Amino acid sequence: MSALGAQSFDPAITDFDWNFDAVPDPELVACCYWEYARESAFIRDLRQHCLEGRQNGQQPDAQLLSMLERLSELGYVAEIFVPGYFYPLEPFTTARRTGDRALLPAHFPKAWQTLEAKHKAHRARIRISRDVNALVPFQRGPTIFAKWITEHCGVEKTPGAGPNGIVPSLFSGGSEIGLFEIKWAQFTNDEIATYFRKWVKANRPEKLGVRDNRGRDKARDWRVALERLGMMRLQHQWSLRELPEAVPAASRIGRP
Repeated sequence: MSALGAQSFDPAITDFDWNFDAVPDPELVACCYWEYARESAFIRDLRQHCLEGRQNGQQPDAQLLSMLERLSELGYVAEIFVPGYFYPLEPFTTARRTGDRALLPAHFPKAWQTLEAKHKAHRARIRISRDVNALVPFQRGPTIFAKWITEHCGVEKTPGAGPNGIVPSLFSGGSEIGLFEIKWAQFTNDEIATYFRKWVKANRPEKLGVRDNRGRDKARDWRVALERLGMMRLQHQWSLRELPEAVPAASRIGRP
């Protein structure tokens, strides 16, 4: 999260901000990313920008598209807290497709443990493993992005990126969605695949790097990360000397 501007929100701290003992294992990954995202000034500002645009009936502008593209540096895990960004804080109800990720209320940046069970369950389905989510490395993008790409290309110019410095792509959730050209009639599948491999090597975003398949899936690792975050938040209000008296229950953090 540091790449997106770490800054403690520092509200009146509650048990939900530092004590994560009650978070069940299936929610640990989502909870951890959600809580660390609450510490990012950039992500919180983006959330507010999205909300204001929704309330004013505005279409995504160049600034918002640029901010969303920056958010994509986090990769697929951003899908834990991005759903609901464009909706008011009040619960959003509709008669159509109630399970759609886009219809989730905009809870962020509330504490994870204050969310309704059904909403935590929906977001907790987002896991690091691409196998869990049945992700595919390449496919045609959603039609809705065609208009956004057109608008994006009209305002975003990157030196050295091609004619007029225009990049006909959007970046979201660690994915690039853009225009592509495949000369099916002139090349075999193997020739196309070979060239695509070269193109991927030359065009993979540097900020994302190459995926490390080792990952970390142990529940204990995620709990330790949450405990460290909780302790950091506590120390924003009390010194280590003051903590035992101010928050006696916090003295067990880091102990087996």
